[in-house]
Amino acid sequence: MIFLLFYGESDIGNVRQENQDCFSITQLSDSVLLAAVYDGMGGLSSGAHASSSARDCFVKYVTKNLEKYKKASGKIVLNDDTVVKNILSEAIARTNHMLYMETISSTRSEMMGTTIACVLIIGKKTYVCHVGDSRVYALASGRIVRLTEDHSLVQYLVDTSMISRAEASKHPDKNVLTRAIGTDETVSPDISVTVPPKTKYYLICSDGLTLHVSDAEMEAVLTRDTDAKEKVESLISLAKSRGGRDNVTAIVIGPLL
Repeated sequence: MIFLLFYGESDIGNVRQENQDCFSITQLSDSVLLAAVYDGMGGLSSGAHASSSARDCFVKYVTKNLEKYKKASGKIVLNDDTVVKNILSEAIARTNHMLYMETISSTRSEMMGTTIACVLIIGKKTYVCHVGDSRVYALASGRIVRLTEDHSLVQYLVDTSMISRAEASKHPDKNVLTRAIGTDETVSPDISVTVPPKTKYYLICSDGLTLHVSDAEMEAVLTRDTDAKEKVESLISLAKSRGGRDNVTAIVIGPLL
């Protein structure tokens, strides 16, 4: 698989005083790409610190371990799904431990934490890893497909048929997470390697985008004849035009060959 284009951007939005989102895009070769979005939480500057610290720790660990499989040609050859999933899982564990220990050993009055939503492409395989309510989407055969399920209270209520999806969008506790990086001693990420066939684009985003932009509207932007940069800018602009009540971060990868 070859990456023709990828682009990421993070915007403070219209209301927040600080941007607690961040993102990372790391291309290790022409067929290996690691991209992720992090949405921090915590009082004062804790959220921004949590997301940026998590980014640095997560990217460093994954990159270091993928480099072990680099051949003399410069290509990374790794076809074992179990090994890749273990690398991602351990990266999450180490990042979570780092943030959690920093919080409990400091004088911070509030717990700090962050979400993470990650896409790791190795050759023709794509791995999706996430904790929290930042999301990963694919545009496959012209239709948008959501590849992650939020680790949130409202998602749990929807899953248990206690509320409808329509009610979830207006629920007063829609920002309450059931899993996050750094808020508990351990955390379990969701990791998958199941991706729809004929995927042309991936979209990774924070909830500042999904708060204002529907899946159908994302699909419309991703199917336009524009490049990755224009798609990201259009999505962020749309979120801000609807109020921009949170920080907004998005990464678009593609088109893919």
